[in-house]
Amino acid sequence: MLEEGGAVVAAGGIATTEEPRPATPASAILSAPLHMDPVRAALTIAGAVRGVLTIASPPAGDEVLLHSVVVAQTRRGRGLGRLLMDHLENEGRRRGKTRGVLQVISANTTARTFYRSLGYAERAHPVGPIARRFGYPSVMMHKPLTP
Repeated sequence: MLEEGGAVVAAGGIATTEEPRPATPASAILSAPLHMDPVRAALTIAGAVRGVLTIASPPAGDEVLLHSVVVAQTRRGRGLGRLLMDHLENEGRRRGKTRGVLQVISANTTARTFYRSLGYAERAHPVGPIARRFGYPSVMMHKPLTP
């Protein structure tokens, strides 16, 4: 997490085989109707289901999965994303991982261009028939993490 003036301006996380990405409790998703109008609640639940169907399989033993990377809209273009990615990749190296992987929604061309500028390459990944029909179209990106 990166802060400026006490405000969070960028954040991201990593997951490994040993320390998997934490799951969102179903109770958090299903509580949407208690906090939103019925239409927004239904859209939130549908979006969460689509997200679950989209999430790639856990990283391999030599990989670190970089996830939930975001920079505040008002702070983009200042190098914070690069700084954050360097930090996350270095944390993966510190844990002995030799490859960084991440998943991006296909339509997010800005993020895909950014990750390519950092040395990530897109690779096809298998998608089951249910995810292919109902999940968000996405691409996996990989990068060797050299010491």
